[in-house]
Amino acid sequence: MAVTSRVFVVKSIGVKLNDVNCVTEEQVKDKLSLQGKNLLALNTNSLENQVKSQFICVKGISLTKELPNKILVDISGRKGLAVIRSFEIIASDSASLSATTSAQIQVPTGGKGTPYLVDEEGVVFAQTDEGVNLPTVLMTDMDLNLGKGFKNDLVKKTVLVLQKVKQFNLQTIQAIIYPNGIMLIDGKTKLQFNLKKDIDIQLASLQLILDKAKIDNESMEFIDLGFDKPVVRFSPKEKK
Repeated sequence: MAVTSRVFVVKSIGVKLNDVNCVTEEQVKDKLSLQGKNLLALNTNSLENQVKSQFICVKGISLTKELPNKILVDISGRKGLAVIRSFEIIASDSASLSATTSAQIQVPTGGKGTPYLVDEEGVVFAQTDEGVNLPTVLMTDMDLNLGKGFKNDLVKKTVLVLQKVKQFNLQTIQAIIYPNGIMLIDGKTKLQFNLKKDIDIQLASLQLILDKAKIDNESMEFIDLGFDKPVVRFSPKEKK
């Protein structure tokens, strides 16, 4: 039977959306425009890239041919790791930040202050509002736009830190990234990293500190991992 046979003309398109909120089934079908095309001649890789480039919130897509004339489209969406937005520092010298000092910050209400969702790949994929139950990351001098993938080393390290802190079951309410590379994480245990130094070593140190604190049944108020020897401030023990 020839490949051009009408038997293999696409007649049915099934679309499954998994955690996708920026596109509908009909929009996917319209973008692919598969109706009436020859199933065997379709380049699935090209079609998948076409959908991902069109719809920002799509992280993964797979097309499966089902002979003689059906194609299945399975789409997974990006999941927010944090809300990211820019901010302005009001401080005389932000480079002097230490474990005992902090700068006052002012979060704009519009423009650059618009909150966006960023995923584990560092891709800004959706605008959001203040009600999202995700940690907020405040960064200076960031040009935030939908679909922008952050490739600079500072943001890669920021995303890695957030992932690991989440894995360690540490609370993250808000993280602030200062121009000097200092990252402050606000939570039950406050954390400080230096993103301009080896972040893997700092994360390994954090895990060792947490493991020891668990064994010793101690809680910590603050951990500064930016030094060769981390600085730890323990919580006062309750009197019995």
